[in-house]
Amino acid sequence: MVQVADAATCNTTPNSWAQVTTNIYVHRTNGDAVTNANTRALLKATPNFVQDGTSKSVYLKGFAFQGGTAGAVAMTAAATMNFIAVNCRAQYAGDSATNVNGWKIDFITGLAALVNCIGSQNEADGFNTHWTPGGTPALFTLTINCKGYNNGRDTVQSCNGLTWHDNAIGIDVNGEYYGNYGANVIPINGCQAWCLGTYAHDSVGDVGHGGSTTPTDFQTQATAVMWLQNCRSAVSATSLLASNTSTIKTRNFLPGVGQTPGAGGGTITTF
Repeated sequence: MVQVADAATCNTTPNSWAQVTTNIYVHRTNGDAVTNANTRALLKATPNFVQDGTSKSVYLKGFAFQGGTAGAVAMTAAATMNFIAVNCRAQYAGDSATNVNGWKIDFITGLAALVNCIGSQNEADGFNTHWTPGGTPALFTLTINCKGYNNGRDTVQSCNGLTWHDNAIGIDVNGEYYGNYGANVIPINGCQAWCLGTYAHDSVGDVGHGGSTTPTDFQTQATAVMWLQNCRSAVSATSLLASNTSTIKTRNFLPGVGQTPGAGGGTITTF
């Protein structure tokens, strides 16, 4: 919903909300009365799941993490551990002052495996992996049957459904990524990513947020390499875009009707 200045403006603006002293006014698009069943007010300063550097492996199942200023789920401290999440959601993280992701996977030495998980409606990315310590990456990510969609709010640019940074290494199996304000799936820096059966479609691009990325499904940047095996894309103007000196390698790739590869300076080939 869009925040407006006062209650009077909220009353005349569907899909809006306003805060007046300690009162919150909400105008739902469908005009329904606001109840605890259909509307939530998320406290931006409240963290959700934050890993604190303890070297203990974590297994989560069936959690819905909503909101949070560090990310709905955030790995923020160095630790040797494995992180497993099954049937979990990370949504609505961040606000106009906190550009954060739904799943922020970073720092840990070990495996981060997400199965049947969702990252959606976050300020920035749905699933975001970094290797901040530098040097040879010791973090490996595996996403299976996950969905990252409708990420990117306010004027945040390059909001992705699934992304890897800092030379990280990741595998995605049967994921679906769509409706994001940037490329739907993108490894950058020197990352290596293998996508098997991944479906990316209906990218929004970030031009509307002041960026330069037109709707793109699979993209690589810098020196990243991405292997796409039995993957497909649809609707977005650009199916594949290899920027800088990066490389996209495909096997049995199926683009949608009318889609074309982009000319980004990198290499698009088969394997």
